[in-house]
Amino acid sequence: MRVFVTVGDGVEKEWVLVEMQGAVEARAGGSVKGLPFGELEMKGKTAHLVVGQHLLTGKVVALQKPFIVMHKCVGEQKQALLSQTEEQSASTTTQTKYTVCGIIHKKILFSQRPKPIVNM
Repeated sequence: MRVFVTVGDGVEKEWVLVEMQGAVEARAGGSVKGLPFGELEMKGKTAHLVVGQHLLTGKVVALQKPFIVMHKCVGEQKQALLSQTEEQSASTTTQTKYTVCGIIHKKILFSQRPKPIVNM
């Protein structure tokens, strides 16, 4: 099986990995997919993340080895085969292709407990 890897348009963009301790759960007990997570603010090598009524403080750390972000595309490719009578018959094969979307060199590490935000 051949695996094709191409470089996408988003490789020039800077990607950052966010590492947190604990679990993220939705209030209603449903899925967190597609929900807004919080507001991230960067000041130099310090990061502040506001999630609901909590403030998390983290720091930017360089990764020892970079990560590559890839997108997997599985599709069908039709191949034309010529028979002895020169009639064309089409056969389909499954082709897997990977596109590089970005490279991650840094991560934001939130290792401390969140601090509550009190509104008065």
